[in-house]
Amino acid sequence: MTNNVTLDIVITTNGPGEIVSWVEPVVAELRQYINARIIVALLPCRFASGNEKVYLESIQGISSVLTPAETMKLFNSKKLPDSTPMALRGIVIFLGGDLLWAYLLKKRLGYRSIAYTEGQTNFRNKFDYFFLRENDGDLMVDAFKSIKSAAAPIGTVKRITFFAGSRPNHFKLLIPFYNDIGKLLVNEGFQLFIGLSPFINDQAAAMMDSQLDRSVFTVLKGNPVDIFSNTDLLVTIPGTNTAQAAIAGIPLCVIIPLNNPEEIPLEGIFGLIGNIPFLGKYLKKAAVVILEKKIKFFSIPSMKAKKTIVPELVGRLVPVDVANFILQYAKDQNAIRKSVEDAKCIMGAGGVLEKIRKAVTALNDLQRRTT
Repeated sequence: MTNNVTLDIVITTNGPGEIVSWVEPVVAELRQYINARIIVALLPCRFASGNEKVYLESIQGISSVLTPAETMKLFNSKKLPDSTPMALRGIVIFLGGDLLWAYLLKKRLGYRSIAYTEGQTNFRNKFDYFFLRENDGDLMVDAFKSIKSAAAPIGTVKRITFFAGSRPNHFKLLIPFYNDIGKLLVNEGFQLFIGLSPFINDQAAAMMDSQLDRSVFTVLKGNPVDIFSNTDLLVTIPGTNTAQAAIAGIPLCVIIPLNNPEEIPLEGIFGLIGNIPFLGKYLKKAAVVILEKKIKFFSIPSMKAKKTIVPELVGRLVPVDVANFILQYAKDQNAIRKSVEDAKCIMGAGGVLEKIRKAVTALNDLQRRTT
């Protein structure tokens, strides 16, 4: 099969947070200015939801999405799954995962390269452009700074949205827990919603229907922009969504239930010991206890500030304690306004999206002159 494409842009990425916060805005920006075939190559990720390919295929401007297995095959074949060869000219853009894979892929394809990262600096000198969040701007700020809430003025809480994350294990445990909390709050005058991540598959969503009292909750399905713009207070677990809400100026509080520690995904050695047969879940429980004592803050704004900005409740939680925690915060308008202001400030500035687009343009021009 022949290929008439003159420029391929291959974006490497991994999980839901990177896709929504990094890949989606970059694709939207590039398709306005660059005539190219955009391919997203997924990399292995222990935090993946399993629904990344489906979500990426719904994004306008993406021509092809490779599963992690198909990405590995690309190294050998230099062809897409439908046997279409890659273009002679191209650019690899790292937007999540392990930098090593992006470096190896650009070497294998003979492409130019760009990386955007929050902290990885290995292979820094191996990329044509290397953007660091702290130095060049936060790509997430570019993606979420323009969200406008359609809900009540900040500090006035009428709508509360509970977000259960994008990972099936979290989701199946949190939905019944949220349902019990909602039953305690429903008579306090709030409208209650469940924010359903677009990365949750149909099987998990169907399970939710049997565990959720629809007389208490309304389900909001969509990306974070859709969910955030319709809430006055977001109740969520740790993750990228805490940064997204902070940037968008959405009030939030974080709960960290450690009732089922064996279900919590961990990085590094702590994550590996959880896979040991028979003993793994017991060792993981012990690891979670150690990490709970070691980690002071769980939301991204509080971690960046090294102090509590977003209210957090952590431990073996029961619904009545969480309901009281939410109720107390929801009624404190001054605390909410201060948290929103401080969280938005600590998340910093954007501006890197334009830099990435200009880097792509420069590398494309360079390749046209030299090939």
